[in-house]
Amino acid sequence: MKFLIPLTIFAAFATTVAATDFEPTVNLVVKYNHGLKSELYNRSAQVAEARAANMLSDPEVEGELLFPQGGGKNRWSVGLTQGFDWPGAYRARRRAAAALAEFNSAEYDEMLHEARYETRCALIEIISTGKEAAILRDISSSMDELLARYLLAWEKGETTILDVNKLRVEAARAKAALNAAEAEEQRLITETFIAVPEAERPAADSFTEYPLWTLEPYEEYLHEAMTCSHAKIIAAQGKVAEANASVAAAGRYPSFSLGYRHAFEDGTHFNGFAVGIGLPFYSRRQTSLASKAGLLAAENTARQLEYELEAELKADYIAAESLAAQMRDMGPAVENADNLRLLRRALDGGELSLLDYLREVNFFREALIEYNTLRRSYLLRIASLSRH
Repeated sequence: MKFLIPLTIFAAFATTVAATDFEPTVNLVVKYNHGLKSELYNRSAQVAEARAANMLSDPEVEGELLFPQGGGKNRWSVGLTQGFDWPGAYRARRRAAAALAEFNSAEYDEMLHEARYETRCALIEIISTGKEAAILRDISSSMDELLARYLLAWEKGETTILDVNKLRVEAARAKAALNAAEAEEQRLITETFIAVPEAERPAADSFTEYPLWTLEPYEEYLHEAMTCSHAKIIAAQGKVAEANASVAAAGRYPSFSLGYRHAFEDGTHFNGFAVGIGLPFYSRRQTSLASKAGLLAAENTARQLEYELEAELKADYIAAESLAAQMRDMGPAVENADNLRLLRRALDGGELSLLDYLREVNFFREALIEYNTLRRSYLLRIASLSRH
């Protein structure tokens, strides 16, 4: 996973501490992901069941007691029988259980990567919402201060009630937008860290800056994806299908049972043994057809997964390149340009009317939020490219 060093802030204790990247926080969230733990236990149970199915069947004890109708001594017998399959069937099922374990391990690794990816996306969303709230907080504070100044001027007869009312409306709008952004930020933080114990949660203001991830060459993402857990799933699916086909092939051979018998009849004890053979005449053909179909399905699924993975990567890469170009075009006009402070200076210097000032503030507020959305979308695409 190609993540360059970001300037994210992470709180390891009650205070906010700078961190080198997202990974400590990602590890913390994934550590308390109970859905992942449940999935791990379920898959372990599946493998244990497959291995248990490869054990000898339990021995069977039989008893018989017969009463003669015309009188005389009763007849009785007891027996112990052990059944077992063709020896090759045990080897085939053992390989099938091992293939299932490999497949489940690969799938769990993929789920783990997906959980880490989702956490990174959640952190990026938190940062994005926090930055939007910071923009709106500055504007709201400026509007409140400006409204107080205009109220004082109105009381002195230096401005009109219309100007005061305009500012009241804009101040109310700015405060409402700020409250909505702060509520959304809190919602995202709560959802992301809901399972993390209170004592281990980062501080609410821990995430202030985006990570400095950059777009790597496409071939690197493709190579990484084709050699990751996703690729292991594709390989493991083929092994499972082959192993199941071997189990089906072994099922074509007969099964056996051996038993010991002891009987008593007419005052005489008898000792002996019994042999049984199971002949899979009826199920053999359909089982063979099912195993061949499973192999073909696994082969086609592997190809389809590869095509889908490559298409997904290509789409993410094209989108990331487009977003990067848009940021290069817009960045110089809004990033660190200090437009809002310059507008306020122009208003205070009498170079702008109040109406022009409010219109320009709204314009640059929308531009700042739009640029922030571009940065968020760009980083989400890079996170998706490196999710495997």
